[in-house]
Amino acid sequence: MRKDIARVANLQREYTSENTPAMKERGELIRQTLPALFRGAWPALTAQMGEFAGTLAVHGKDGIGRKTESPWVRFHCRGRSPKATDGYYVVIHFSRDGHSVYVTLGCSSSTWDAESGDLRTTSDDELDARILWMLQELEEAGADVSGFPDRIELGASAALPKSFERATALARAFDPENLDEQSFLDSISEALGLLAIIYASVDRGRNLKAREIDLSAIEAIANPTRRTAASRQGFALTGDERRAVELCAMAVARRQLELEGYVVEDTLRASHMTSLRSATATRSKSRLRGRPVPSWTQY
Repeated sequence: MRKDIARVANLQREYTSENTPAMKERGELIRQTLPALFRGAWPALTAQMGEFAGTLAVHGKDGIGRKTESPWVRFHCRGRSPKATDGYYVVIHFSRDGHSVYVTLGCSSSTWDAESGDLRTTSDDELDARILWMLQELEEAGADVSGFPDRIELGASAALPKSFERATALARAFDPENLDEQSFLDSISEALGLLAIIYASVDRGRNLKAREIDLSAIEAIANPTRRTAASRQGFALTGDERRAVELCAMAVARRQLELEGYVVEDTLRASHMTSLRSATATRSKSRLRGRPVPSWTQY
């Protein structure tokens, strides 16, 4: 496996969007060789996935038609993420210059546009909301994410591979020329264990998308004395209600500031990720008490 990953990295330095001999070789490694090698290590890779191990699959892609700058190999459960444009998954990413290979946990960053016959990248706001939700779910589950301390930097110029970076919640970088194969496989197994936590949360209906805020939660907050079939004693907010409030408040503040001529920079995601990693590095089962706040800059 080590030599095949190193070979993909070397071929990255010969990148072209055309189907040259070098890109054909890269495609065979990404689509056939590496997935087959990962399947050979299946018991170890899926050890932390529990009930989700039985439907795990792995596929590689190097571009539809024209070759992509950053090829990838994706691990996903067939029923929960049948296509790369759906759901959450673990991905092996190669940087444009071939200097890094990443083990990542993230979500889909594009959808298929039938009219144009091409992929359309998901908005930054929606990607940020998905990533923030993933980090919050891992935090609340007490997950240790200290094994993923890096920031993914693919170095690509095209919009689609750039969107892969924003759609990444956690990443660990490896040097493909000096790869420790066991550490690499252990990192994939660990990422798949975190993916199982995300899948379990999705199965419980806890995934709130930017455009799918739970209106019933907002109604309960706006009218706390109203009694419903699901009413409860006390006024403490649930996790879903807190997320609904956060997303609504951010959207309202952003719209108002933009109307007043501000350029809005949302630093919530980056600061939350930093805080989460710092906390789990010292106490893997601790809970973060504070929430970072966004900052705004006027130009």
